[in-house]
Amino acid sequence: MKTQCHQRLARYVAALSLGALVLPLHAGDIVGTVADTTNRGFLPGATVTLVQSGRTEATDSAGRFQFSDLPAGQYSLKVSYLGYEDKMLDVSVTASGAVPVAIQMGQAVVELDKYVVEGYREGRSRALQQKRNQTNISDIIASDAIGNLPDRNVAEAVSRLPGVSLSLQQGEGRYVSIRGVEPNLNQVTLDGATMASPGGTRLGRATPLDTLGASQISQIEVIKSTTPDMDANSLGGTLNIKTASAFDRKGRFIAGGVTGNYNETSEKYNLEAQLTFSDIYGKDGSWGLTANVNYDKRYFENHLVQASWNLRNVGGIDRYLPNDFQLKPEVGNTKRYGTSFNLEFRPDKTLRLYLRPNYSFSSNYENTFETNVSVDNSLQYVTFTTPTSGTYAGSRARTERRELRRLYEQDLFTLAGSFEKTLGDFKIEGMLTHSDAKETRVYDKSREFRNATGDTGPVQFDFSNFDFTRWSVDPTIDTPAKYPFAARATTTGSSTRAPALPKSM
Repeated sequence: MKTQCHQRLARYVAALSLGALVLPLHAGDIVGTVADTTNRGFLPGATVTLVQSGRTEATDSAGRFQFSDLPAGQYSLKVSYLGYEDKMLDVSVTASGAVPVAIQMGQAVVELDKYVVEGYREGRSRALQQKRNQTNISDIIASDAIGNLPDRNVAEAVSRLPGVSLSLQQGEGRYVSIRGVEPNLNQVTLDGATMASPGGTRLGRATPLDTLGASQISQIEVIKSTTPDMDANSLGGTLNIKTASAFDRKGRFIAGGVTGNYNETSEKYNLEAQLTFSDIYGKDGSWGLTANVNYDKRYFENHLVQASWNLRNVGGIDRYLPNDFQLKPEVGNTKRYGTSFNLEFRPDKTLRLYLRPNYSFSSNYENTFETNVSVDNSLQYVTFTTPTSGTYAGSRARTERRELRRLYEQDLFTLAGSFEKTLGDFKIEGMLTHSDAKETRVYDKSREFRNATGDTGPVQFDFSNFDFTRWSVDPTIDTPAKYPFAARATTTGSSTRAPALPKSM
């Protein structure tokens, strides 16, 4: 008896639920659910697209979605969900009534290639041992660890240390911040020689470390507290980059490599090559020479979206409505090459002399095509389809299109000569350094084309997930002929930093 009551109650609840779905529907509706095939759980937030019109809906917490007021005909639904294969479904909509659909998503099977896990215990142990014996607060990363990590430049290598953060440009590390302090207030040295900054967009001592390839260095020290033998001119800390020495290991040493990888976004191959040679000369092994050359070129492609908003009261509810939408697809490449030498003379254990020149070059090319659509989001110029989608009046819309091309080059040269003499418990050290850097703006060009207000036509929008699902115009109204030439600009020039002062003896 209880079982029959439960069955009747279940049928009654199901009928009420079906009625709740059907009652508010209009002719030509598609209603449905999206669920997991394996555990039969509903998938909230699934993206359901009506292919013929481009309309998109997101499923609610119960996996439900609905498309209303559709003319009779054949339609295709595309369902996307992270971690699942996309699902396509054909639906036939009649002239009246609702078409129920139940979509089952099967989880995608991802087949991985063979992978190898490598450690860097040797490099880490070496760095920790040196850190233990330091008289100040510092962190060290050795070349052994750098070689096992996918770091393309010094900035990316040093960012793995604690208390160090990184600022990126085109997806690659550039400036380093120590303990949250502005990079301007840090000191960067190469083998103890203060490095000059090429200037450009950052003034002061902020040195763009993406100019230096990771293969040019032997060790990186991040010194967070100064000692009496150091220059007290860094608020955040001192970043000391050390190049390799022939006396770091026994005998001749040759290492190199060529790496290529394919970037699916830019659909191009990136190339990296480097070669290091070191050897000890002389009858008594008192001369040492180390040389390094490196080259790499990386292509990038970004698809950036930017918008601005106003707070509007819609139906008694405050909502942020976009008033400007910008698409910024950009392509480009970063090229880097450099060389370093280290010539040392150690006639005995108490005397050491060396000469270390280091040169690095990098260039950055960018090509950006911007589309900037401005609208009037005052409520009298907005027609809402849903609380987060609708159409802006074309009479108050305007579009601007720009092409930007930039080519920047940076040169960095450092030369350090030094001697060290040990006299019993004392050490006498002298160093003479020279460093200069230059940033050359080979060209910075822009062209702008701008139509008149009203020539863009109505703008349809949909930001149901806050991220823009749709922002489109009618291509029959928004035509190239309506974009007259508006402005052009070309800028060239260079910024050269003064050579760094010699280090005091």
